[in-house]
Amino acid sequence: MRMPQLEVGRTYRWDELTGVVHDEDLGPLSIGFPKSIEYWPHEDILNCRPDEKFVFEYAEWPVERLKSHITENRELFMSHTYHRDRIQTIKNLLVQGEPVFPIFVQKNDPMNRIVEGMHRSVAFYELGADFIPVLLTKYADW
Repeated sequence: MRMPQLEVGRTYRWDELTGVVHDEDLGPLSIGFPKSIEYWPHEDILNCRPDEKFVFEYAEWPVERLKSHITENRELFMSHTYHRDRIQTIKNLLVQGEPVFPIFVQKNDPMNRIVEGMHRSVAFYELGADFIPVLLTKYADW
């Protein structure tokens, strides 16, 4: 699989990720950021900074680190044709050499729950990938 041309450990602004992420990903990320760690997936109102843009730290994590969330999502997705088809489409694109788009995880979440990219994570898992590209969503001072 062709990993994104990003530097592990570097923090990026959204506009620096053009061509590496889908524009569609920003919508779900910006709604309710940051998520409440205690009351997931609700927004953490007390830590929300409406006048500050969040940023993204690039990482490549072993799939094993996310395995429990991926297998939980896979179990849910496999019972719905739409989700199965979407995962298969992603797998086909990856096998054809299309670039890998990262998944998104909120940096301060100790459970490493996937905020966006659940279908992608299942596709990586089913293809036997060792690593998965991750953009850690955070504020600049996290």
